[in-house]
Amino acid sequence: MGLACYILEQNRRLKNPRTRTNIPSAYAIHGPLSGIATPAPPLADEFNSEMQAEDDLSFGALPTAQYAPVPPLADEINSAVQAEDDLSFGALPTAQYAPAPPFADEIDSEVPAEDDPPLSALSAIHCSARVAAWREKTLQERWNRSLEPIMEDFEGEEDEGEDEDEEEEEEEGEGPTADDDLLEYGCDEGEEDVWDLMESAPSGEEGISLWDSMGEHFIREAMSIGRLSFHKERDSQLTHQLGARTLLEHELAPLRHFAYKVENNLTEKAFNALPYVFPHDKVSSWKVTSSHVQFLSGFRPVRYDCCPNSCICYTGPHEKKDSCPECKTARFNPNSTEPQCYFEYLPIIPRLRALAANPQLAETMRYRTKFEGTRYQGQMQDIFDGRLYQSLLNSSVSVAGEQLPFCYFSDSRDIALGLSTDGIAVFKKRSKTSWPIVLFNYNLPPDIRFHKNNLIPVGVIPGPKKPLDMDSFLYPLVQELLQLEIGVKAFDALTETLFTLHAYLIVVLGDIPAVALLMRMKGHNAFSPCRMCKITGVRVPTSTTHYVPLNRQSSAPYDPSNLPMRTREGFIKEANEVQFAMNTTIEENLAKKFGIKGIPLLSSLSSLSFPASFPYDFMHLIWENLIPNLILFWTGEFKDVSHSGKGYLLETKVWKEICSTSALAGNTIPSAFGCRVPDMSTQRWQLTSESRAMWTLFIAPVVLRGRFIEERYYRHFLDLVRLLNMCLEYELPMEQVAKIEQGFIKWVKDYER
Repeated sequence: MGLACYILEQNRRLKNPRTRTNIPSAYAIHGPLSGIATPAPPLADEFNSEMQAEDDLSFGALPTAQYAPVPPLADEINSAVQAEDDLSFGALPTAQYAPAPPFADEIDSEVPAEDDPPLSALSAIHCSARVAAWREKTLQERWNRSLEPIMEDFEGEEDEGEDEDEEEEEEEGEGPTADDDLLEYGCDEGEEDVWDLMESAPSGEEGISLWDSMGEHFIREAMSIGRLSFHKERDSQLTHQLGARTLLEHELAPLRHFAYKVENNLTEKAFNALPYVFPHDKVSSWKVTSSHVQFLSGFRPVRYDCCPNSCICYTGPHEKKDSCPECKTARFNPNSTEPQCYFEYLPIIPRLRALAANPQLAETMRYRTKFEGTRYQGQMQDIFDGRLYQSLLNSSVSVAGEQLPFCYFSDSRDIALGLSTDGIAVFKKRSKTSWPIVLFNYNLPPDIRFHKNNLIPVGVIPGPKKPLDMDSFLYPLVQELLQLEIGVKAFDALTETLFTLHAYLIVVLGDIPAVALLMRMKGHNAFSPCRMCKITGVRVPTSTTHYVPLNRQSSAPYDPSNLPMRTREGFIKEANEVQFAMNTTIEENLAKKFGIKGIPLLSSLSSLSFPASFPYDFMHLIWENLIPNLILFWTGEFKDVSHSGKGYLLETKVWKEICSTSALAGNTIPSAFGCRVPDMSTQRWQLTSESRAMWTLFIAPVVLRGRFIEERYYRHFLDLVRLLNMCLEYELPMEQVAKIEQGFIKWVKDYER
């Protein structure tokens, strides 16, 4: 009877009209586990009458979800939150979490009573086998009866008065009250808490409530037949939101036009000319087409105000500021509330949910699990063979120092992510840069994971300068990643069941300046420039640049095989010392000593290890730095160093001959080997990482032979080429990894001699 009274009470609430309050921005509800990172609304709430307010994203709207469910760790995390002016994890501002709606609100809408489906229809909704046993056991223990008799009693009692129902609830005192948290539904006070329930749930099913599971059949039917049997006036909206309805031809046409522009890099001007080129085809303008696609996808970016110089984004501790604290530029246009500039953030949770709900992509994303089942011990084939990923396996997920009752990648559907950012010069003068932020999905096979259509763009910092506070632009992303560590509700298209989707950021890539921004480090020209070790720099008397040679006159030489490495604990400790220094002078001195400027926001993600999760990017390290600097040495152009009489110096006419021969080699080298190499003496600006790699690996060993005054420099270069070829192998035995390490140690020592 308790359950019947509980459901009946919710039905009465269902008849009362109410107005939902839409959160106008992603940070209206703050906190590391709330705000924009709200999980999907409960099942029936996804199908409510209001469906989507104007500001919502579809199916688990990220910035404007109707409710922000109470996270399991809300109290513990709120108590640990630090001062508002801190950009560490504790700095994610706190606020009261809106309570999770009761069950009736989940299946509720503002639908008139006559349009509501009969509640007896609940008896026709079947639970999955996963919760059937648990449901029956719970009902037997608490009411000593099964669900069917309860539903029969409920149908008979449906028309009884409110007073009588309240009296029954008071007399029996058995069923949960309407204010009980759904996650603790069915648990008496003092019994199992949410962690017990999560621990008892199979992997990947933590946080899936009884009612969620009962709705699996409902979602499966909606996905398969593309319509719902009630609320007919909203069938098209619902089925579009579920991704089940077959699009009509007039809806598909703009999608084709949109894909044509994106895949072929058409300018907006060229696209808008298509109606004149094809007058008989209905090609709309780019503005209309993009709006149409946005409507069909149900996906919208979230705009945040930012400094016109891209110094900061007005999020977190900067949210309420009216001017940039770095350059003092006003946030808004004069006499207006319109921002001078904005940063568009693309939420990732709806897209990861969509990947899981797509049968083909969901199957492809099982690559990580399949790889783990076939990997060879002692063989390096993919990122999952690395020490970082292996250390996460069988380790409990931790958020704000609190261990959650499940492990990293304990479910085959857990997603491994990588992040990359870098400044790009859009225009030829290269005086202005923008900074795209991109995620990689490592659950996809290596041969497709870096294809353009598989990348997950997060946003573009508009520029024209590099961001001074990168954490402020990462703020919304980190909130979502924290929510994904705890888990969000998603639908698995392969098993046709609801499950808890987890995603973990495990690696961050970029060139040295970009990663220094992400890690809040001083950078490569600092006294302590390396993010991996504590080697210190020395200055040439006539220069302000720091160099980090192994051998130095002022102190003992460094042993490259035994460098003083940084650790996660040491990094965070030093970052805290800088962050909470007593005054600015002490802060600057500590930052110079440690090479760290403060606590990075990314340190709030327990899946990242500082500094192991921030490896040096091979492309930037080798093709954008080492090879160009070697060429500058050979041509006598490396900074202000004297090259006169050195055995590595190439005469100007010799270098020009080498360059012209290299360019002509493109006539006979198949394009499958790589791109054509330009004449480096006259077209150096055309060089790319790919062309430098092509020249270094295939052409330079031939054209440089016999060109150096001293042969040892040619042999030294060949040693480098051999090491690079070993690094580029698709599979590496672990003993070969050790051989590569020793090879580079020897190469650097020979270089310094």
